[in-house]
Order: sequence, then C-alpha cells, then structure tokens
Amino acid sequence: MPYSVGCGRWWDRVARGPLGLSVYVICLVWGQGACQPDDRLQEGRRLLAEERYEEALQLLEAAGADADRYLARAYVALGRFDAAVQAAERALDRDGGDAELHEIRGTVLTARAFALDEFRHTAAAEAAFLRALELDPDRAHSHYNLGVIYTHRGRLEDARNAYLAALHADSTLVAAHKKVAELFRKSGDTQEAMNHFRRATELADDDAQAFYYLGVVLRDGSRHEEALVAFTRAADLNPHSPQILWGLGQAYVRMGNREEGRRVLTRSEALRQQKRDLGSDVTPPQVGAVPVGPAKAHHALGLHRAVRGDLEGAAREYSTAIAIDSTYVDGYSGLGVVLTMQGDYDGAVTALQTAVSLTPNDAVTRTRLGLALLKAGDFDRSRAALQRAAAGHRAFPELSYTRGLLEARAGNVEEARKHFAQAVQLRPQYRDALLNLGVMSMKTGHTQEAADAYARLVEVDPDNARAHLYLSDAYRQLGLIVESQAHRRTAERLRTAPPP
Repeated sequence: MPYSVGCGRWWDRVARGPLGLSVYVICLVWGQGACQPDDRLQEGRRLLAEERYEEALQLLEAAGADADRYLARAYVALGRFDAAVQAAERALDRDGGDAELHEIRGTVLTARAFALDEFRHTAAAEAAFLRALELDPDRAHSHYNLGVIYTHRGRLEDARNAYLAALHADSTLVAAHKKVAELFRKSGDTQEAMNHFRRATELADDDAQAFYYLGVVLRDGSRHEEALVAFTRAADLNPHSPQILWGLGQAYVRMGNREEGRRVLTRSEALRQQKRDLGSDVTPPQVGAVPVGPAKAHHALGLHRAVRGDLEGAAREYSTAIAIDSTYVDGYSGLGVVLTMQGDYDGAVTALQTAVSLTPNDAVTRTRLGLALLKAGDFDRSRAALQRAAAGHRAFPELSYTRGLLEARAGNVEEARKHFAQAVQLRPQYRDALLNLGVMSMKTGHTQEAADAYARLVEVDPDNARAHLYLSDAYRQLGLIVESQAHRRTAERLRTAPPP
C-alpha cells in the first residue's frame, strides 16, 4: 500500500527480547486519506500509542477489518500471540502486496517464538521479513529483525550484514548500532565496536546498555578514564543492575580508587544474591514499545519499570509474564509488590497468595504477602503469614522490618522496637528501619538508642530533613543542646531549600 507522511509515525520503537535480543515493532506511516478512520479505530490507535492495551483492544476488536494490523500489536503486548498471528494474517489476506503487513507478521511470529522459548521456529518469520524486503528493499526494521534471527542461529556474518543494511536504510537505528557493535567486539574489531557503541550513546543518551558496553570496550582497550565515565553513566541510568555495578567497581579499582571500588562491588554482589536478574542487557523500551520475550524477559522489564517509578508499566509487564507462564512465581510476586505500592491491596493479596501457593517455603514471598495484608488492615492474617516466614528464615531484614510495622500498627511498641532493631542489625544502613527504630525507642524511653539510630540515619542519608529533626529532639532530651540546635537548623535548611 503506498503511503506518504500524513498522520505521523507510529511505533517506531524497539522491543526487548530474551538475552538482549530485540525485535522492532512496525513504524506505520499513513497518508492523509487514512486519517479519517472509524472513531473506534482512531481512539483505539490513540490508546495503543499510550500503551493502554486492554482499553485499546476493546475498541479495536469492534472497529472492523481495518483494525487488524493494530490488533496484532495489542495482542502481542498482552501475550496473546496466537491471536496476534491471526490478526496479522487476516490483514495480509486482504492485501498481500503490503510490505508493512509482511513486516508485522514477521514481528509477531518472532515475538511468539521468543515468548515460548521456541527460538528455532523462526523460518516463517524470516520468510515474512524477506518478502517485505522484496516489496520494499529499504525497510530498516525488516533488515534488523533478520539480523536478530541470524544472530540467534549463529549465522554471524549474515547477521552483521543485516544490521549494516538496516543502518544503511536508517543510520539512527540505535538497536542496530548496538547489535553490530557487539558482533564486532566479539570478532576482535574493537575500533568498529567502539564506533558503533559510541554512536548509540550519542543517539540515545538514556540507554544504559549502550553506555555499559561502551565501557567494556574502552576498559578492554585500557582506556580506563573513559571507561569509568561510561560505566558511571550506565549506573546512573540503571542503578540496580549487578552487571553494570560490577563493571563500575572494576573501573574504580583499576583507576586506583579501591575503597569506592570495593563499595560498588559489594553492592553488585548483594544484588546478585538477591537474584536481581536485571542486567545491562535488559533496558527499558522506548515509549510506545511492545516488549517481547519469555516470561523472564517481561519480569526483568517489569522490575526495571518499577525501579524507574513506572508502576503501571511494571504491573503490565508482570501480568504479561503470568499470561505467558501461569506458574511463573516471580511474575505473581512482582505484581503483588507493585499493586501494594499502588494501594490495590486486594489485588496484591490475590497475586501474592498465588505466588505463595507455588512456593510455600519462600520467606520473601510470605513477607510480601504479610505486608499486603497489613496494608489491607487484616492484622491476624498478616501475623500468620509473617510468623510462617520467620519459621523458615529468620535472618532476613525485610521480614524483621515488616514484623515491626505490624506490631507498631497493633500498638505493641516494645515488640516493634525489637523487630526494627533486628532489621538494623541485619542491615546497618536500612534507612526505614533506622527511622522507625528511633521512633519506637523514643516511645519506649530508650532515648540514647533513638539518638544512635537517628545519628546513623543522618550518616546514611544526610539530606533527610526529618532525620535531622528527630535527632535534634533526641539530643534535646539527652541535654545535648548545642548538638540539638545544630541539627534543627540543618532540618530547617533542608526543608526550605529549593528542589534540585
């Protein structure tokens, strides 16, 4: 179908696949004549662009045959891959000469193969992309997706040529720069790898993956100062990636800053022990992207969205992980955490109860369930869940902290103080536990213990106005007037300071 720039570009975005693989979602460019669709189609397209997939789906399913190409994308986003394939093929039955529709079908077939861990079953997707290129040789996304398929099959020379062809068609394709850079790096051509990774960071200065791998190439070339800059930027963008922090820590050590290096490496190892599987190869898709991949890939994206404050996006990723694999514990657990943060306590309890049923002996999941029940006001069931968690795993700071919250809400102040103290003992820099330990210690007359907790909190979080204010009160009761006034002035200064 011929087209010209009219309504504007839709979905020129990259979607993340497993192990760092990416599949491009189709860029739809419509002529002016196509800008007057049925109201339901128009509204459905708008909701689709806003990633409100469930709402979009209701309108698109009622919008008639013209909506099939959009339905395919909505179904993929919600993990309904068979329906997505059917929608794409219905559209092709009506217009088999539309290169864009062949590209859509190839994308959907690749998404399904990745989601179901059937990575070898991409022959039909490959044929769809090749057909799209027969009709339109300059389709950058079809070249790129072929590169993804060839990479996974081990046809690395074909993959490199496909990525370079994509860049020839669109030199701003960040994902293609990253993919071909990685192939150059593995083949030993570090200069070409560096060039492409650097170009990726120039085009997308919020892409943690690009900065991380640029740091790796620079480090391997003994350009340690530049590597440190790249790793630092990657860590700023993705502070919860063990892989990125490991690279940053090593860079500090090589630059002679061993103390900071050890601190960062310790943080990296702690995240690994917590099974935070959010590596540098899982970066959040751009706005409007449809992430594809198996349940674990969606879970990783959900975690990353949650870290960045996108709770709705995180809930959607976790829900998609569950749709792909109804036994995926981390999907239910992550969804429960996000719903708790959003205040949907009934939904959180339901999700976490399912997670607990799948892993009855997991203390972390039971602790999360206990917190959701506490937030919902069900103290008895919360206490039962937390006691069950404690029976199997007592040395767990979040468990002690949550038990402290429960006892505080129940009015058992002394018990709450003991639990918060245990949480701090297990994790000396646990900010919330330090604050609550101080509050409970003040309530129970342990003023020196309260002052010690607040003082440690001020060391950990020197810009916390409330910590300085509470420490001022504790010092005043201990007769340390000069120290009390100093911290009160600091609290007032922090409260009145303009935001950064």
